[in-house]
Amino acid sequence: MSLDEQNLAPTKGLVLLADAVSEDFGLLAALHDREPTAEALTALRTTPASDWFGVRLDQSIYDALDGALALLPDPIDQRALDSLAADYADIYLVSTYEAAPVESYWRDDENLVCQDSMFDVRSWQTLYGMQAENWRRRSDDHLVLQLLFLSHLAEFQTEIALRDAARFLDRHLLLWIGDFAARIEQRARKPWFKALVAATAAHAEATRNLLETALDEPRWHPPEIDKPEATDLCQLKKALKFIPGTGPSW
Repeated sequence: MSLDEQNLAPTKGLVLLADAVSEDFGLLAALHDREPTAEALTALRTTPASDWFGVRLDQSIYDALDGALALLPDPIDQRALDSLAADYADIYLVSTYEAAPVESYWRDDENLVCQDSMFDVRSWQTLYGMQAENWRRRSDDHLVLQLLFLSHLAEFQTEIALRDAARFLDRHLLLWIGDFAARIEQRARKPWFKALVAATAAHAEATRNLLETALDEPRWHPPEIDKPEATDLCQLKKALKFIPGTGPSW
């Protein structure tokens, strides 16, 4: 049974929610972790996408995942795998699409990696006994490590850990995953990766909604930065006419 805001009754406790969140984010992390194999894709194709996750998503997400798998040959041959591997490399390894799967890239004004977001995510992970295996190869704020961290938090099956999962979503994954998904939708070649990234973004949103309902944990939104209003050039020119020294000197 998939969880949604309607069937998440308080009497079911937090364990059911924690199990679903942990398993779902663990699955998503595994799917993003490396280029897909014939065995993995074939296994996924034997089960409808609507049965993959404990958290309920929109039907369009399931349709996109099932449709992407249906487009692959049966059996999945080496040519198809090579094509998927090339798109995987362009997304996750060399950022050909200008869509790096790391938070710093999206939150830094110059799209630099290994910035403040990485260190903040690292502090979260350290608090719960996690660390990146090699931050130079895959930084702490990488998509896979953020998904694994959310899965890890839910494994504790405690209210405080689930509240921290909600707060981590607000302060990290949800701040950039939507932009990443939109860029992949525009530029990736393979429907599989478009569907997978879209499902990841949708799952993060759906999970946050469930945590808000179950824990009464309101969403945190980053403070808005005040931007100066654009100056009307014509009004500026009029004002300058009356400032001594700005007119003709003859």
